[in-house]
Order: sequence, then C-alpha cells, then structure tokens
Amino acid sequence: MTATDGVVCRIKGFAYIYDQQLGTYTKRPERRTTIADLGESGYIVNIIDSSVDLDEVSYKYIGEVGLVVTNGRDFVLNINEFGPKS
Repeated sequence: MTATDGVVCRIKGFAYIYDQQLGTYTKRPERRTTIADLGESGYIVNIIDSSVDLDEVSYKYIGEVGLVVTNGRDFVLNINEFGPKS
C-alpha cells in the first residue's frame, strides 16, 4: 500500500487470479498501481502510466491471454480479473 485516504487505498503490486479448473492462483505478469475503495466492494481502478497516450488505447482480445487494454505497442494491461481468460 502506497497511500490511503479514509477507506480508499492506493496499492502497487501484482494481481493474482484464481483458476477454478486448476484450483490454483495465477500471477499476472505486469505490476499494477490500483486504487481500491474498501467501503464499496468491487470498486477498483487500475492506474495507467502518464506516458501512455489514452487516445491510442483500446480493448483487444489476444488468443491465450484474453481481453486486454493496449495501445498496440508497449502498453498492455490484462483485465481478466475474474478468471484466467474471458
């Protein structure tokens, strides 16, 4: 945790997703900065680095990865939070 404001926390680290078929957790490869509201379940915001041009970012489905947010070059954020892939 890098900062707090009441029940809102800024967290830096890795996402771990539970794979029901394998019965194990899978660590996502990218490090994330996330803001979570502990008073509201399910409210999570992933922070995109300021160097990424938001006009170039879109959703894309990548074969074995699943749904990602990407600029098509150097920024890719796997957003399959509720399973290994959607």
